[in-house]
Amino acid sequence: MSVYDIVQHLETLDQLHFNLIELGKQKKQIIIDNNIEELSKIMNQESTLLKQITEVDAKRIKVVENILKQKGMQPTPNLTITELTRFIIDPEEQKALKAAQNKLLSTMDEMKQVNKLNQQLIEQSLSYINVTLETVLGTADENVTYQNPLENKHASRKGIFDIKG
Repeated sequence: MSVYDIVQHLETLDQLHFNLIELGKQKKQIIIDNNIEELSKIMNQESTLLKQITEVDAKRIKVVENILKQKGMQPTPNLTITELTRFIIDPEEQKALKAAQNKLLSTMDEMKQVNKLNQQLIEQSLSYINVTLETVLGTADENVTYQNPLENKHASRKGIFDIKG
């Protein structure tokens, strides 16, 4: 096991995260178009990618543990790449590890921005749905408190449609 194995895993993680970014960009338009069927497909693809990310990251952790054991150190579960570079003597290996780390961090930052935008779009869509529901059904504030059961008031919500059954 070598540092380049870790670099390879980081590059794989970077590619998987990049694929998530591409799906996130597709999801943006799907959310805008309110295409629930396509949104479901995208979310299934994202789920598959997330499983792959988990698997690759588990392999990366195993490689890190093996490298630390080779150096006679006790493996720690939450060792960061920055901390790991302190134990690497070869400057070329350090450079490759830091470059892979920086590329992955940059990709993850971009992914956060795409996800943030999609989250805002979903929140706007939910707000629109709530306003529409309140317009159709009336406000949720009507008849919220308990009333005296002896009073003969019918608790009904008046909205655009006044349906009597």
